[in-house]
Amino acid sequence: MIIAVPVYYLDTMEYFPVEIQLRTMTMDLWASMEHRVCYKKLPEHREELAEAFCQYADILGKIEEQFEANNETGMLEEIAPSEVVESPTEG
Repeated sequence: MIIAVPVYYLDTMEYFPVEIQLRTMTMDLWASMEHRVCYKKLPEHREELAEAFCQYADILGKIEEQFEANNETGMLEEIAPSEVVESPTEG
């Protein structure tokens, strides 16, 4: 969402566009880690990292869905071992 924020000077006022991002904690964690690893260090194996981060995003998405379900039902569901993706560095 982009909004206009007024900035006041001594003799005038201007509007500047400001972007507001609303993210879940999971989205923020994933985005922060991906940015830190993929963009700050310019890794050699960028394609492998992109695939790994997609897998991690899926795992975090499942965890977030379970927390949402817990919030609605008051019961925490278990993750079946088959639902957890093997670590890209191990497999």
